[in-house]
Amino acid sequence: MLLKINKLGLAVLILMAQSVLANAQSTEVLCDKKFYKNASEEGVAAAVSEPNAVFLRCPGGETPLHRAVSAQNLFAIRAIVKAGGDVDARTEIGNTPLHFVVLSLEPRPELVDLLVSLGADIHQTGSDNQTPLEMALSWQEVDIAEALRRNGAKY
Repeated sequence: MLLKINKLGLAVLILMAQSVLANAQSTEVLCDKKFYKNASEEGVAAAVSEPNAVFLRCPGGETPLHRAVSAQNLFAIRAIVKAGGDVDARTEIGNTPLHFVVLSLEPRPELVDLLVSLGADIHQTGSDNQTPLEMALSWQEVDIAEALRRNGAKY
């Protein structure tokens, strides 16, 4: 059976297909760790403007916020949280974005300050049932432990 589609119907189908493709590309971008290395706040804001984009789950259960924290991109972190990203989202093994600060190759205390200012709970436990402070102390990340204490974490 052949369907007859007029020009308007064809235009609607094309727009719908473009929307689906754009959403898929946005999803790919938000899970690409390289995207966050040099992304501007405006660039991330545009990428997370799709409905539910901030709740996307990448491999390992990471959210776009986890990826932005891993890349240490303060602009991206702000844009994702402003768009509704959960500052206490957990990966499949239970780590929050604050745990990702500790696990970074070069942890930056200002990321702790930013996440806490955006509402992150410093007492959440992650993998190995450790809070970010306990994890920082076990990894001997003194600067991160100090930033967590300065923001109210207790051991």
